[in-house]
Amino acid sequence: MFKTINKPDMDEYNNLMEKTQEWAEKVGMTENDISEAISEVRKIRKAAIIIIDNCFIAILTIQRFICNSFFISK
Repeated sequence: MFKTINKPDMDEYNNLMEKTQEWAEKVGMTENDISEAISEVRKIRKAAIIIIDNCFIAILTIQRFICNSFFISK
């Protein structure tokens, strides 16, 4: 079942964008800060994927060891 996504109200969108820009100016955030934040998140995501892949490989190795030990002992 798919949910219908309605087009956002442009006045509401523009209001949110204005508030966001005001906040960014107030805290001194720059476009470079945004680029750096995106870059850091991507690095963390890549690292997480590598860790998950390594865990999966370790699990498969353990399973193979257990299966081989079971069949060898019988």
